Amino acid sequence: MTVVYFLLMFTLVVLAHELGHYLFARLLKIGVADFAIGFGPALFRWKMKNGANFRINIFPLGGYVRMEGEDPTQIDQLPEEEKKHLLYARPAWQRFLVSFSGPLFSILFGYLLFALSAGVWGIPTVGIDRVDPFSPAFEAGIQNGDIIQRVDGKRVFSTDELSTAVKRQDEVQLTLLRGEQSLQTTVYPTMLPTQHYLFLKSDQPLPQMAGQSVALVNGKDPTQLTPDEMLNKQLSFQMEDGRESTATLEAFQTYDPRRAIGIAYANLSTTVRSATSPLQDGDTILAINGTPVQRGSDFYAIVSLLQLPAQKGMVYTFVEIRQNMVTDQLALPSQTLATVTVRRNGSEVTLQAPVSALLQSISEAYFQPANPNWYPSGPLRAFGLGVVFANRTLARMGQILGQLFTGGTTVKDFAGPIGLVKMVGIASRGGLETMVFLMAFFTLNLGLFNLLPLPALDGGRIVFNLVEMVSRKKINPVVEGYIHTIGFFLLLALLFYISYFDVIRFLK
Repeated sequence: MTVVYFLLMFTLVVLAHELGHYLFARLLKIGVADFAIGFGPALFRWKMKNGANFRINIFPLGGYVRMEGEDPTQIDQLPEEEKKHLLYARPAWQRFLVSFSGPLFSILFGYLLFALSAGVWGIPTVGIDRVDPFSPAFEAGIQNGDIIQRVDGKRVFSTDELSTAVKRQDEVQLTLLRGEQSLQTTVYPTMLPTQHYLFLKSDQPLPQMAGQSVALVNGKDPTQLTPDEMLNKQLSFQMEDGRESTATLEAFQTYDPRRAIGIAYANLSTTVRSATSPLQDGDTILAINGTPVQRGSDFYAIVSLLQLPAQKGMVYTFVEIRQNMVTDQLALPSQTLATVTVRRNGSEVTLQAPVSALLQSISEAYFQPANPNWYPSGPLRAFGLGVVFANRTLARMGQILGQLFTGGTTVKDFAGPIGLVKMVGIASRGGLETMVFLMAFFTLNLGLFNLLPLPALDGGRIVFNLVEMVSRKKINPVVEGYIHTIGFFLLLALLFYISYFDVIRFLK
């Protein structure tokens, strides 16, 4: 069904885009030969009153509008009386409007979907899963479970907005929702030191170290050691209070120093919306192998520990260390058979399954958001906030596309058809709300991408039209045709290049 959902979504998005071209062509009385859904031979064809053929083609991959006189090289060969309805016989400003209308309708369709989504389901919220001890967020009084409503007085729709403010500003004003209470606070971002995620193995549970400083590791200052030096070696931890514990470092992740306030965002809950065995739809995971799952970061740590090779009688421990401070710790007994406690239909149920089966079920599951959406007072306000959300999303997309030309990002970071199919498959398990949101995101992306000044895209044609409007000189149609043809094949090559990285990500 994933492919069916993808084809349906892709067709609707492209249909909105092509509808823009079609309506503006008809408004300017430019002849339209075909308005097609899909490509290839026609399965169904209907001639409309205006003379255009409406076609549903055999390959449901988008659609197109074919206008009369699209080939500029043939215009000069026709008598004047036959030119009046042809695209390339029209002034540059009219061709500009026809080219611009496709991206415009894509963007307007995205705005409509964002507004409808907000009006029906409300606005996504940004929650805090965990606050690091002695961090700027901790000192500002921020607590686990708080909802971030505003940053510097502006409504927050995504984690990017707070993260961007933290990177750029010395102080950030926050409006928080704690239960039913709205709170104001100011947080002062700082450069947090290197962060290590350590995955340790021991034959006895390690003492709780969270909130404590590590004085020595194997008799040395821990800040002078790198995880590479410690991997697969037995380590002796001496805490600031004199306690000692021993464990072997099985794996690690290291994050470089970064400007931050010391919080982890609450992205997903532990309640499953769509799942495969042994989990079921609606299950809330309470514990795995006896270790309580209280928040999303716990779940991330437990899943990471489950992926380590099972060894009977051993305990795996996840430890998060920043500088020499232990900011988080979670232990999981190592077992080949996982014991999972879930809340199912109001009762606690204990499940048992091989670890591999549980990991497979978790990887295929769709989890509910950690925080419920916020619904404004009244649908009109909700629609308005949906438009604001679309504004922010479009601006962010523009920044990302701009980074393609400045080196801030590469085409490897973008998704092609295979990546989009995978995203649609995941979104389909989240229900209609997630599908509508993804389609809104997709159509905004399509509209903005088509405005790029690249040959074969609408943006490339817009550039030629603008040059012609400014210079008042007709561009050689043969030269323009060659440029668009070369651009088309370059875009195809780019598509295959991106698809290669889609396959790599899919195999991982």
